[in-house]
Amino acid sequence: MAEYLKLKKSNCVNCYKCIRHCPVKSIKYSTGQAQIVSDECILCGQCFVVCPQNAKEIRNDVPSAIELIKRGPVYASVAPSFVANYPGATISTMEKALKQLGFAGVEETAIGAAIVKKEYERIIAEGKQEVIISTC
Repeated sequence: MAEYLKLKKSNCVNCYKCIRHCPVKSIKYSTGQAQIVSDECILCGQCFVVCPQNAKEIRNDVPSAIELIKRGPVYASVAPSFVANYPGATISTMEKALKQLGFAGVEETAIGAAIVKKEYERIIAEGKQEVIISTC
C-alpha cells in the first residue's frame, strides 16, 4: 500500500496518543518511535488529528493532479460522502469548484460504479471469464 500518512520522526515525542486513538491498532512502537503499519492502516486520519506535536503528515498529491490536468482532460469521481466535509455543498457546487481548478468534469462515484456493474454483467453473460467483485 502506498504511504498516505507518514511520521515525522523528529517531531514525535512518544506520547502514544496516535497509538491509543487508532481504531484498528495499525500503529506500533518500535525503535523508539511510533510507526504506521501501512498494510493495516484504514486511512481514517485519527492519528493526524490527535497528534499534539504535528508528527504526522498526509501525502500531497496536488502536484501530480496539476501535472495530469496540464496533459489533458481529467475527470473527478466524487463520493457522495463529500458533503460531510463541506456543509452546504452539492454536487453542482463541487463541480463548479473543481472545474475552476482545471478538471474537465465531475461525476458522482455511483455513476462510475453503475457503468462498471453493467460491464461486469456483460462479461458474465458472455461467459468470457469469471468475475469476482470486491465493493466497499
